[in-house]
Amino acid sequence: MRGQGRVFERKGSSPHWYVAYYAHKEEVREPARHVRTGAKLEATEKNRHEAERFLKHRLKELAAEQIAGRPFIGPQQERVTVNDLLDGLERDYKLRDRWNVKTASCLKPVREHFGTWRAVDVTSETLGGHIEALRSDYSNATINRRLQLLGQAFKLGMRNKQISAAPFIPRLSEVGNERQGFFETADFEAVVARLPEYLRDFSRFGFITGWRKGSIESLRWSDVGDGVVYLRAENSKTRKPETMPLEGELLAIIERRREA
Repeated sequence: MRGQGRVFERKGSSPHWYVAYYAHKEEVREPARHVRTGAKLEATEKNRHEAERFLKHRLKELAAEQIAGRPFIGPQQERVTVNDLLDGLERDYKLRDRWNVKTASCLKPVREHFGTWRAVDVTSETLGGHIEALRSDYSNATINRRLQLLGQAFKLGMRNKQISAAPFIPRLSEVGNERQGFFETADFEAVVARLPEYLRDFSRFGFITGWRKGSIESLRWSDVGDGVVYLRAENSKTRKPETMPLEGELLAIIERRREA
């Protein structure tokens, strides 16, 4: 019957018991497993009771979803690894032109630790232990960046229906991590005086505009004109285009670079 499922053999094609049941109006078939160990059950009469027990376990999980709202995790979702989710995140970032060296570097240690894990095995408890291990070597800000990517991968996996649930990922406090020690003009000029000539205007440009090193490096002469310097959205920290008026010291810098 549809509501009770069934246990069956695939004679000639597999030596194991199989179970079939309906989930979300579709029939699901999978090898029967030992409820405690997860081992596949050989199709012997001795193991039939254990196969029936596994079927009941699946039906209880489906009932729990309907009653308590607990997501049902079927065989397909159980096979999804964290690497599968991170691959999806990487594709999404590249599609939206958000993939860069910094993101790749931040994602690498997440892959190294969690990549081969099944997604269903990543829980709030396992994440808590991982965070505690990291805190002796890394700042809360660094840990947060990594966990943020992991959380985005899980959310994207849910959106793509690879998985039906995601673990709670805490955000650590970054109080005290604020940037400090900003230069006053006199301090900055003292440093510039000791820089190689080719770096001085580059540094002055950054001091005046507040743009990041990578943003300044991205600028081309085609981005200069009509009395402004234009920073393209893909090179901006905010992912929005920015402009800076060419006047005063900034204009003098551009004129020196044109002459050079």
